[in-house]
Amino acid sequence: MSYLRYVIKNVEPLRIADDSTSKDGQSVTLRYIPGTSIRGVVINSIVKNHPSEFEKMKKILFSDKVKFLNAYLFENNKELIPSPKGFYEDKKTAKEYKEVENVVVKGDLTPGNKRAGLGRYCYFEGENIFCYDVETGSDMKIKIKDDSNIFRSEYIAVGHKFVGYISIDDESVKDTIEEVFKNDITIGNAKSQAMGRCIVEENNFIDDSNIPYSNYAVDKSVEKECYMMILSNTAMRNDLGEYVGIDLEKLKNLMNVSNLKIERCSTSVVNVKGYNRVWGTKIPSVNMYEIGSVFKLTFDGEFSIENAKSIMNAGLGIRKNEGFGRVLFLKDYENLKYKREGSKKTEKSFDDKKYSDDSATIKIAAKNYYRLLLKKAMEESIANKESPLKIPSSQIGNVRAQLVANRYNPTEGVKILKDYFHHVDEKDENKKIHDGKSGRKEFSEEIFKILNKPISETLEFKCKSKVMSIQVNELMTDEEELKLKFDYIIELMKYQNRGGNK
Repeated sequence: MSYLRYVIKNVEPLRIADDSTSKDGQSVTLRYIPGTSIRGVVINSIVKNHPSEFEKMKKILFSDKVKFLNAYLFENNKELIPSPKGFYEDKKTAKEYKEVENVVVKGDLTPGNKRAGLGRYCYFEGENIFCYDVETGSDMKIKIKDDSNIFRSEYIAVGHKFVGYISIDDESVKDTIEEVFKNDITIGNAKSQAMGRCIVEENNFIDDSNIPYSNYAVDKSVEKECYMMILSNTAMRNDLGEYVGIDLEKLKNLMNVSNLKIERCSTSVVNVKGYNRVWGTKIPSVNMYEIGSVFKLTFDGEFSIENAKSIMNAGLGIRKNEGFGRVLFLKDYENLKYKREGSKKTEKSFDDKKYSDDSATIKIAAKNYYRLLLKKAMEESIANKESPLKIPSSQIGNVRAQLVANRYNPTEGVKILKDYFHHVDEKDENKKIHDGKSGRKEFSEEIFKILNKPISETLEFKCKSKVMSIQVNELMTDEEELKLKFDYIIELMKYQNRGGNK
């Protein structure tokens, strides 16, 4: 067995959707690169560049003879691991250097203490656990088929480095897999939107005597107890074929010990989903112990370093080809007492600002979309209803000229229209026109009926109270709505002049 070790840096935002936590309106990204994504990169590259060879080696590539491990954060030349669960701290004070207690080791905790914030990644050094996190951003899109919602998509910001491993038991595919990592690779979602491109900074083989993350693992045989951390989501099957978390009987045989028990643990469970592209369907989901879960195992006898390395190399349980089932037997885990902030040197080589959004951006998008809905309602109203402007075309010209001249200053335009109709009324009074045959009084009443009512009411336009989560009454000023009313009246006049509604 040998491991292909690689270090990559994302030079574009990186998005790999987390189906277990994403909700309607919010797509969350994983903070690591899963083995399934790496496998997809390798398979697609081989199919593209060596189609004939792929047919010969595909059974190997999809078997446990090749295991595509998750890629985790690489900072300051340190291979970080996901932060382990089980640590608690006093939340009353905020310090960069803070004492923590471990419930897996102690079995209890100080009243009032809360779960410690250790970020997503860490490394151990003496009594200290140094914490790191992944910087993320988000962009915003509109659901075209839903006029009331937007959704955000989270991504990993540019400049992070990740280290990953591919376990290879069959020498026949070794060189072909290595070739994939001699060029840039593209990972994750939204590749067509300038996302996911990564440059390969390191690429080399190590043998199984130097297992991945060996500096965190036990380096000698242990007796009576040990601490096992889930390095990637893990589930096992029992002898009946049922999914279980940890099958103690199988684990006992692999460890070659007796009376194996889980004395204490700190865990969480995640529902892992998948999709089979060949069958074109989702595969059954599985509940697994989540990355970072920790177990204190007690046993009789000696757990040899050889057996520990064998389990850490092979993994436990199901879907090991995709990187699931990796575990670490931790070294000096019980000595960790202090939480410290890790120093970050993430390099930036890309402008993330163009992917960011804020409330102002969302409001602009919602406002424009609402205006489009109103414009569409105006067109339908004009085409499908009889025009309320009952007056000969020759008498419409003056009013239409005033509306067009003042459509960008509608408040002033309303004053001018009032003066104009007042002047017309006086002329009709002087000419003793009282029978209403001229229609000018009716015409002015209809004009001001439109101007004085909300445009949505005039159009009988029914809209939800919110557009893209923003209240409708916040989307337009009175001046902007008045301008739309001017536009509506002008279009009514045009339609009537063209002979509409006859």
